[in-house]
Amino acid sequence: MLPCFWPESRFSSSPNPRWWVGIALVASMVGCSSTNDPTFQTEPNSIDRKVTVQDIKLEGRIFGTRWMLKARGAQVDQTQLLPLIEAEFESINQGMSTWRKDSDISKFNTGDAGAYRFDDQSVEVIKRSFQVARHTQGAFDPTVAPLIRLWGFGAKAHKEPPTPSLVNAARQMVGYSKLRWNAQGQLVKNQPGLSLDLSAIAKGYAADRIAAIVRAQGAQHGMVEIGGEVVAWGSRAQGGPWKLAVDAPVDGAKPGQDFAAIVKLMNKAMATSGDYRQFRIENGRRVQHIIDPRTGVPVEHGLASVTVVAQDCITADAYATALMVMGVRDGLALVNSIPRVDALFLERQPKGWRQITSRNMGKYLIQKKAD
Repeated sequence: MLPCFWPESRFSSSPNPRWWVGIALVASMVGCSSTNDPTFQTEPNSIDRKVTVQDIKLEGRIFGTRWMLKARGAQVDQTQLLPLIEAEFESINQGMSTWRKDSDISKFNTGDAGAYRFDDQSVEVIKRSFQVARHTQGAFDPTVAPLIRLWGFGAKAHKEPPTPSLVNAARQMVGYSKLRWNAQGQLVKNQPGLSLDLSAIAKGYAADRIAAIVRAQGAQHGMVEIGGEVVAWGSRAQGGPWKLAVDAPVDGAKPGQDFAAIVKLMNKAMATSGDYRQFRIENGRRVQHIIDPRTGVPVEHGLASVTVVAQDCITADAYATALMVMGVRDGLALVNSIPRVDALFLERQPKGWRQITSRNMGKYLIQKKAD
């Protein structure tokens, strides 16, 4: 779920388990401009001239979704910035794309039992995914892809409702604890059918990496968004924190059609996971793409979406998925135990939805709306 940027612009898209489709980057650059915004005024230099503050916007497609950057800074050279961003996306894709047959993770997924070496970025993300899996007692699991496919979602999706025997068979290929690191830093799988899908954490990692690159190039203020995962630092052009609208969890609604809350971000990250765009109704039962790796079946606890605010986006991304699996009661208890992580739960009701917030989430909400 992609948040809207409020009130400057509004746009949104759905969470997509098939987001690794390789780079198809179409970037557009807005020309440099000065600004009268006092937030970004600079002091005269030694020859009594003001440094021009650049207002930069870049956007394109990556990971099967859209990315966007808004940044402001006196030292940013956007002719250098775009190639750096493209190179970073390519590096992440080469390591972690499940849609590229030549990626490291695809070789691991299709390979026989054995030990496999990954680049440093992939190792970082895989290890972080295992940490979250342990912390959530398996509610988050980067090996869950066989179950997602079996229930009719993602790449190579199963066409018919699965039988209990098929679910049990798929569960044998799921479980992060079935993978281990050896002394040489290689990831070992003992069964050829074991696989990894980092789509619930790697977009957040990518947003963190792009934000770090942009800041290193001199952008004192900026916002990076990749398919719903957001990193924001400094302040927006009008001053104050960045404002992002969270989509209302209405089945069939167009992205950005309505919003449930507005979140303010400053030097924070945000991610949202929801069930209201990828689902189907079978015999009166709602079947969604959020699968509980511990049971092998789609969750049915009535939670429509979770928005997580954290210090970095890799954390927000992973825990948004985990909390959607866990539901309100268990998810709320977990998030309240994690320092500097907060969440907004939207629970489906007969008419509309109900908002539930973690202990400190209220300080990020500047406007709420409910039906």
